[in-house]
Amino acid sequence: MALSRKKMKDRIKDNLVHFGNDDTTIPNNKTYLKDTEYQSLTSVKYKDGRVASNKLKQLLGGSIFTNPKDVDLISLLIKAIKVENDDIVLDFFSGSGTTAHAVMQQNSEDGGSRKYIMVQLQEKVKKDSEAEKAGYKTIDEIGRERIKRAAELIKKKSIKI
Repeated sequence: MALSRKKMKDRIKDNLVHFGNDDTTIPNNKTYLKDTEYQSLTSVKYKDGRVASNKLKQLLGGSIFTNPKDVDLISLLIKAIKVENDDIVLDFFSGSGTTAHAVMQQNSEDGGSRKYIMVQLQEKVKKDSEAEKAGYKTIDEIGRERIKRAAELIKKKSIKI
């Protein structure tokens, strides 16, 4: 974002610019949730956790993963922190892939081209769990399948008849 000299000085004075630890770091703008259109996020009525579980159950065809994140809430957070067109979202604990699902959903809604990087260890699913019975050996397999199915669902919903 290009700023005039005066605007930059004002932002520095107001402590709205973050400078790194050395001269090689590019200054970054600080954005506070309280200063955005999403400042009322603290009053968001969170859905019952079963809503996210039920949506995932419908997508994967069973109770494969417990306590997934809510796609709509993650989408709202993506909007709130202003993740824009070519930005990359990184989730180091991707689990069932909710963040990837939310990024794809947001791109579908606004025509964005955000990318995502999901990181999930090859943690084994619990023995005799629904996930194991469905053929999943590790949690990352569940996430990959969710991403495939969510992409198909989003494509179907975006086709205008």
